Amino acid sequence: MVGTQSAWATAGYATVKKVQGTATIKLGNAQRNLQVGQQLGAGSEISTSANSYVDLDLGVNGDALRIEAESTMRLTTLTFRRLRNSTDVQTEMNVSRGKVVANVVRKLSRSSRYRIRTPKFTAGIRGTSIQAGVNGVIALTGTVELRSTAGGVQLVVGGFAYSAAGNQVGAAGAAQTQGIAAVASSSTANLGNGTLLQTTIQQFAQALASQAAAKAPNAQQAAIIASQTATAVVRALTQAIQREAASAPPAIQAQVQQAVQAVQQQTTAISVTSAAGAAASATAAIVTQQGATPQQAQQQAQQAARSAAQQAGNISIQQSGNSPQAIQQAQSATTASATVVGNTISTTISALAAGGGVDAALNQGNEATSTVSVSATGVASVSAPPTTVGASTSSADIRGFVDQISRLSGQAEGSTVGTLSQIMSDPLLASGAAELIVASKQPGGVAAAISSGGGISSSARTVLSMLGVTGVGGVGASSSNSNAGGLAGAAASTSAGSSTGSAISP
Repeated sequence: MVGTQSAWATAGYATVKKVQGTATIKLGNAQRNLQVGQQLGAGSEISTSANSYVDLDLGVNGDALRIEAESTMRLTTLTFRRLRNSTDVQTEMNVSRGKVVANVVRKLSRSSRYRIRTPKFTAGIRGTSIQAGVNGVIALTGTVELRSTAGGVQLVVGGFAYSAAGNQVGAAGAAQTQGIAAVASSSTANLGNGTLLQTTIQQFAQALASQAAAKAPNAQQAAIIASQTATAVVRALTQAIQREAASAPPAIQAQVQQAVQAVQQQTTAISVTSAAGAAASATAAIVTQQGATPQQAQQQAQQAARSAAQQAGNISIQQSGNSPQAIQQAQSATTASATVVGNTISTTISALAAGGGVDAALNQGNEATSTVSVSATGVASVSAPPTTVGASTSSADIRGFVDQISRLSGQAEGSTVGTLSQIMSDPLLASGAAELIVASKQPGGVAAAISSGGGISSSARTVLSMLGVTGVGGVGASSSNSNAGGLAGAAASTSAGSSTGSAISP
């Protein structure tokens, strides 16, 4: 069911990536078994049996979604609209039985709407990972706005759960959040996108580690707990996605395995960065509560972040048998994380100074941490937030970049501008575009930057492929595909394994 263009919006669709066990689709009065590869539009109702689950790729409408066992979910709205500097998304579903796990990796624009409706409440999210069902919500990352049918609005941040029966919010159990992390990571692996998957695991590891470290009595203990928890979570989630890749359908197994392998190559960098970010946010919260000034809190948080990063690097190196690659990654990622955690610390302290609770401050601090990747030669790169591109790039820079790209691709400038506007609205591709715009201002421009091959990041390569620049310096024509309007949704599928996940112990 392919989306159609209207005057106001494009109809999106969900792609079925995995059917474990038995699941059916009902559209109107017709009901039949669900098949991998099907495209589902608004009005589709999916039901799963016992010991079964379904993984969907919503593309630009919200990334990964798992419909868990003995559940019924109906897609009621699925549209998106490309604007000049953003993409407005309207995603809505009704869960009448059981529960779903949603992992929205790419944060939606402020004017977008992603709602999960149940008989007792409606959950609204933008960039969040949650489990939502008829009995309540458990938030792993981000913030959920809950509107009860009985009236009233409540906010649920990462690490907390909402009970529909009592209409109350309380701390979620560690086993619950860790199990959801495993499910969400496994479901996201099905999208076949290594960048999305790496971001997902780093966010989850940092969120779980910061929640654990915030309970420490001092900065030193927070650093130890953050490093131990982060490395344990990364290890467990990596094992979960390996199981997904091993059981993917043959037709798409290569794509899933490629995404998983990309994450495996970054496990040390993910562990180091998530441990540093977790220690930074937790320490900032601890010492601020103990009466430290903002300057003192920042200094102690930075020291804790460095300590946690080094410890996490040491653990990863030991686990990898002291391999040269792990040593290079640990050294490079530790250096990069020292810069990355600056936003984490300042965001956490600002949230606390504004009167926010510790849990909300930790949540905001975690969201401010960028993703760190390390190349095979040990060079670290940091993903840039999407706002960085617009803030630091002039219209003249963009015009020059468009001119170069159009000459390299042979496409009209109008076509290049249209594709570039979509890329700029995607948080995970904006950094690649920014890298290429900077390169376009250097001697030789974009062509010189890519002529030798390997001189640009994988994100930049994907951007070039989307802009129609192929066969230059090893840039391939199939770096990225789009689905449901998504900018990085190469088709991929999934795994067997438990839909409920398992607890992760440090």
